[in-house]
Amino acid sequence: MSIDKQLNRCSKNQDCLGALSFYKPDLKIKHINMIIGILSNNMPIDLEIPHFSITQVKNHVVTNPKSNNITYECLIKLLCRLDKHQYLLDIMEHIENENIILKLRGYSPMIAYFIYHKQDYDKTFYIYDNFIKKQEIEITEKELTYLLDIDNDHYIDRIFGIIGDMSQYLYQFTEDLNQRIIDWGVSRKLRINNYHYDKYNGKCLENENYFLNELKLLDIDRNQILKQIINHHKTNKEFQSFIQKIKKKNIDVHIDGANIGYYNKRVDKGDKLSYHQIDVVLERCLSMGKKPLIYLHVRHYNNTNDYIKKWNKMKALYITPIGMDDDWFWLYGCLSKSYSSVITNDLMRDHHFTLLSKRRFIQWKERHCCSFDLTYPKNTLSKRFQKPNNSSIRYPLSYSNRIQYDTNNCIWYFPTDNDSHWISIKTINHNTNTNTNTNTNTNTNTNTNTNTNTNTNNNN
Repeated sequence: MSIDKQLNRCSKNQDCLGALSFYKPDLKIKHINMIIGILSNNMPIDLEIPHFSITQVKNHVVTNPKSNNITYECLIKLLCRLDKHQYLLDIMEHIENENIILKLRGYSPMIAYFIYHKQDYDKTFYIYDNFIKKQEIEITEKELTYLLDIDNDHYIDRIFGIIGDMSQYLYQFTEDLNQRIIDWGVSRKLRINNYHYDKYNGKCLENENYFLNELKLLDIDRNQILKQIINHHKTNKEFQSFIQKIKKKNIDVHIDGANIGYYNKRVDKGDKLSYHQIDVVLERCLSMGKKPLIYLHVRHYNNTNDYIKKWNKMKALYITPIGMDDDWFWLYGCLSKSYSSVITNDLMRDHHFTLLSKRRFIQWKERHCCSFDLTYPKNTLSKRFQKPNNSSIRYPLSYSNRIQYDTNNCIWYFPTDNDSHWISIKTINHNTNTNTNTNTNTNTNTNTNTNTNTNTNNNN
């Protein structure tokens, strides 16, 4: 039986002694990782093993040039399990000096260890500042839950600062975590209130002078996403040509033609793209005074099609080439103007979207992506076989449905699962340091976007 199969059996059976029987310094690094991983998950702190020394394992990992991030992550978890405080400090110094990049799974056990076992909160925030934040790693609700267990008012503002960092990529916490934050705020004697807002204009129902803000993506961040897209296609002449063309156009709505054309269709059943559905949405945009542009892949182009003729005459159609995903074109087109929106029901989870900066991308998506729906004349007939007679476009809310911070009054606002219900927590220190987008105006509604989340119908 191969060593891989035997170690897999040890892992399944939680057999630490069996795994250690294979340990020797000249093993392949993947087998060393497996052994340390088995120990880190199962080894009792009081287990005495002849001829085994955690010191030797630690030294071997540090001196082995083949040790990788998985090796260090497994070792850190093991050291936390065995309460090897000084060894952990040694490893922290080593990975910092050698600029070794770990994933969150390498830092999360240390955060829990220093909070729950050592109450060394300064070391906890050192890990966050010098490893997690520096490497732009996104912590999860699990790590925040650890931080909320810090029983010391001195660190309240530090915790709020991390909540601010999280708000850049995690716009809304789960109901359980919201309740956990409320409980933490109560335990720290912070002022907590429940507020209700008009979900269409963001106006506070308990305080007419306060409005939730629209938190826009900064131009510098939008340009950074554009640069990423350009670099990804820098050798593609057709895309470079598109970039020059779109600069000269004043488009404020970009239409994902294929996404709309295949809406309620079954491609697996042989359904074809519906040009009529695209035209319904186009007409809705025109009735609103918009300047739309439809994006369609060349495989859908037919110059004898009446809709194609109409769109060409209007100069409202862009055909994307063979060998390229049309998503890149409408995405770049929309990003190229700060006021542009895209109409699509695409959730944008495909692999190519992951190539972009996650924090910047989701912030842009929240403010610029409009979903749509189509209505049909007959409720008794499958939508697959009908032509829609109405369209509705759902623009983003007039405010950002995400964690917000009021710098004037030092108050954090947390959205809940109920669109109109928000939780507020007032901080103690008026110098809360956070990088999150902030709301600095509590007297007027600073949102100038006139589009609201209403369904507007177009009868054809």
